[in-house]
Amino acid sequence: MQTAAHTDPGGSPPLPLAGIRVLELGQVISAPYGGLLLAELGAEVIKIESPDGGDSSRNAEITGIGELSATFVTFNHNKRSLALDLKSPDDYATFAGLVTSADVVLTNMTPRVLRSLSADYDTLAALNPALILCAIQGFSGDDPRADAPSYDLTHQALSGLMLFEGQPGDPPLRMCLPIADLSSAQFAVNGILAALVARGRTGRGELVRVPMYNATLSLLTYTATLYLTSGKEPVRTGVEHEHTVPWQAVATADGDVVLAVRAERFWQRLCHAIERPDLIEDPRFESNSVRMRNRAELRSILEKSLAGHGADHWLRRLAEFGVPSAKVRTVKEALEAAQTEVAPMVQSYDQEGFGTVTLLGSPIEFGSGARLTVAAAPDLDEYRDHLR
Repeated sequence: MQTAAHTDPGGSPPLPLAGIRVLELGQVISAPYGGLLLAELGAEVIKIESPDGGDSSRNAEITGIGELSATFVTFNHNKRSLALDLKSPDDYATFAGLVTSADVVLTNMTPRVLRSLSADYDTLAALNPALILCAIQGFSGDDPRADAPSYDLTHQALSGLMLFEGQPGDPPLRMCLPIADLSSAQFAVNGILAALVARGRTGRGELVRVPMYNATLSLLTYTATLYLTSGKEPVRTGVEHEHTVPWQAVATADGDVVLAVRAERFWQRLCHAIERPDLIEDPRFESNSVRMRNRAELRSILEKSLAGHGADHWLRRLAEFGVPSAKVRTVKEALEAAQTEVAPMVQSYDQEGFGTVTLLGSPIEFGSGARLTVAAAPDLDEYRDHLR
């Protein structure tokens, strides 16, 4: 496999984290995704892996493309790899040497495992007082579950998310994206960036903890505020919005479209667009709060109104009247469209021994033109030659 590249060889300006070194002690998604986000901002990310097979996501059995793991290459491109057994004195000495020159250590190991490997914050800060250690873990440090293994699915269940989606009476629904892992990684990067800014003022490092349980709970946002302040429990409303009507998907003759009618002016525009201006004065729909009480009747009217034409017809007409709307795409349709609509997001590289890998790059655009050129995910221990 190729080694990681962090700048555009065409000569674009350096990315914001150029010169920042990150050591990643991570497995599967949360810490590796955080490491990827830092790499996409220009950091050098050295992935510390077990000599015994490395990150378990290298196994292509679950998301394999032939012998290649889609999970591994997605979350680990543009990184280095160094295989170290931290229980070996020689390998730990190598790791400790890297810590002295590192800016950040990012991990999703449990606190107990970090202590057993002498990779906890107190130990590493003694080697490098300016070091930032960011630990993604299941629960807060004083929680009795802090050392228990944690997974995306368990946090979706504990946070209420699995009974938040769908219709009343539906069984628990797992969000198909690993939202607990992904959001924890995002919060970890936020914490790391804040700690880097603070270190620029104080010269001191920091311990940043991101409990996955807390991160996933935080996604409840205003739903949590409503319940904690007033006792109002959320109601499962499927593709419809609990608090705004119409804010939903509606079937047309050949596919679904979504209508995002947040304000009354959009409601009036929608009525004209579907040639039902009479609905504007209809007392059943005179305001959002009234429409919420009569959502079933309005749903039926919208379905009948849009059934006569296809999605493209309605999207053109809705755009003409200034109604926020969009076609409901399959994942295939979205990715096919992305190759022309947002071409910089879709990038390819050559993976040695496999061929061309195409994936999604960073969504961040810098006005300076700084950008990352996507490079291959590393072979296990490919960075060792750089230590000699």
